[in-house]
Amino acid sequence: ERKIGEALLPSARAQLKAVDDHAMEPSIQSLVDLLKSRSAELADLDVRAFVSKSQEPNAFALPGGFVGINEGLVAKAESLE
Repeated sequence: ERKIGEALLPSARAQLKAVDDHAMEPSIQSLVDLLKSRSAELADLDVRAFVSKSQEPNAFALPGGFVGINEGLVAKAESLE
């Protein structure tokens, strides 16, 4: 699954217009790590997140532990901490 996700990731990032905001990445990754820590199924999976420019409040997953979070969902969140 990881190899499939890695193969899909560049095209997903391009199609979804991934945000390259290095200041936002640690906050988003911290949120993903927190969610991961509460799931026994994800405990051993290296989950990596990226943010897309979509204003729709939504998130999605690719195979192998890649998670996309839309800017619209980030904007609706009260806090990323």
